[in-house]
Amino acid sequence: MSTTSEIAGYEVQENLGVVYGTCSTVNKQGDKGGVKKSIWNKQDARMDYAVGEAMNRLSVNACAVGANAVGGLTVAVNESEGSGVASFRSTGAVALGTAVRVVESSDVEA
Repeated sequence: MSTTSEIAGYEVQENLGVVYGTCSTVNKQGDKGGVKKSIWNKQDARMDYAVGEAMNRLSVNACAVGANAVGGLTVAVNESEGSGVASFRSTGAVALGTAVRVVESSDVEA
């Protein structure tokens, strides 16, 4: 995966279209207990999880269309919090890019 439209050392042979992956986490403020509380009550842990899962889903979606790489990768994260009866913390992430089929530059015929 690359954030640029070009991948160093490779040449794009086929553009397969836009692919994306998303993930959203929600934690009610009242949740108690072991692992869930220790992970979900930490903003950085929720963000790491949401971004990682969105990237994994992006990769699966790219493979599903026959890609062996993704260019132009963009990741966006949103954090929101509610209060009162609907007290919660939510983190969402979307990873978006262009699915491509690439070959090493030395494999490209002139």
